[in-house]
Amino acid sequence: MKFSKIRILTTSATLTALSVILYFLSARSDTIAFTIYGLPLLLAGIVFGPVIGGLSGLATGIITQALHYGFTITTPLWLLAPLSWGLVSGIISYLMKYQITYKTLICNCLITSFICFAFNTLGIYLDGLIFEYPVALIYTTIILRLINATILSFVFSFILKDIAPRVAIIREKQTQL
Repeated sequence: MKFSKIRILTTSATLTALSVILYFLSARSDTIAFTIYGLPLLLAGIVFGPVIGGLSGLATGIITQALHYGFTITTPLWLLAPLSWGLVSGIISYLMKYQITYKTLICNCLITSFICFAFNTLGIYLDGLIFEYPVALIYTTIILRLINATILSFVFSFILKDIAPRVAIIREKQTQL
């Protein structure tokens, strides 16, 4: 039996709300953040595909941007990272034919993590240029931020390893008649 639209909506809204909460519970400085807010968005993309995952990420991005920073000229750029957590993970899952194994989860987490790293780095760089932040700080923290993205992708993979069998069952139920 396929998921009803209400079940998809409530589950993705719950994952979005969890992502927003985890965003505000993160450890962060001006240029680096250790947060697991992307994990629920990854799950949304893996289970429900790129559209629902992308919408969950976009909603998370809008809410966190509005509550934490407000809206600026670079806001659309800052929305790309949370959007990518759901959208890219959904696209990768789709391309891998929703084969939910530990290897595909690691691949998904690594690719998505580095795409989000790239968008966030671009956001920090443009904010530095527009709002005259010290751009040199961005260059000095790139290595730390890259290490952080790598560590987070493996943390996400480790967490998802235990969840993967359940996610596979949910995905199978979704695709059955």
